[in-house]
Amino acid sequence: MTEFEKKFEDKTGLEFNDYYKQYKPKLSWYLTRYTKNIESAEEFADMAFIQGLEKIDSYKNELAQFITWVTSIAVNLVIKDYKDRQKSNLTSIDKEISENLTLSAFLKHEDNDEDKILHEENKAKCDLIKNVIYSLPDKYKKVMILRELDRKPYKDIAKTITKDYNVTISNDNYFIDNDEYFHSATVTNNGQSDVTINYDRCGYSVILSPNEEKIIEKDDVENQVEVISDDNVNIKVTETTNLSTIKSQIKKGRHLIRKKVKRNFELIEKNGIK
Repeated sequence: MTEFEKKFEDKTGLEFNDYYKQYKPKLSWYLTRYTKNIESAEEFADMAFIQGLEKIDSYKNELAQFITWVTSIAVNLVIKDYKDRQKSNLTSIDKEISENLTLSAFLKHEDNDEDKILHEENKAKCDLIKNVIYSLPDKYKKVMILRELDRKPYKDIAKTITKDYNVTISNDNYFIDNDEYFHSATVTNNGQSDVTINYDRCGYSVILSPNEEKIIEKDDVENQVEVISDDNVNIKVTETTNLSTIKSQIKKGRHLIRKKVKRNFELIEKNGIK
């Protein structure tokens, strides 16, 4: 056991080699979002573990888990490597951040002056992106907050972005519209009488009792769904948005953000933080 490994064990209560074997694959996988290949990611992960072990005296276990600390070291190594090789054909880490808005990339790490500078630059960029997201038109702001700040999956966002409306039906049939944004709808019977949902081309019906609900999928609507009742009944329809629309809105939102932060990013890279 080396001197550094002994200090690691004293600070964490863990054996370094076992810890390394457990967490290196996870760190390597995380870094592939920047390196785009596992070989480079594994190299940076190894370098980060080595630096983390060599700087173990400056690690404060009461502030962060060791893997969080090592991850921040690894991300800064990737960023520094890019800046040292700007003339090569590597993908710009800053461009990757500005295009994909992975705010979790801005991890705190303050071991030396260079790391502090990188951290402050990243923090400033992060703050710029957040401010721009909150200033977007409502059409884009909600989806960008859910995707880029809350890191929600596309499917969860689609379920969250809904359109609610109430419809009063009687002997007149009500047909659910199938527009380009439609993904699914939940029909709730808010009345005191039964409501019938007919699936025209499928040849079957569903009866909703008062307070009962039914989920209507896009394929159902394409086969013509009608809602009828023998009495005046109010139904509530909650529509969710399809994934392609959500992805399109996020793509457009990212484009708007890139345009808004581009100039400020360039000033930060040129002049640093004032």
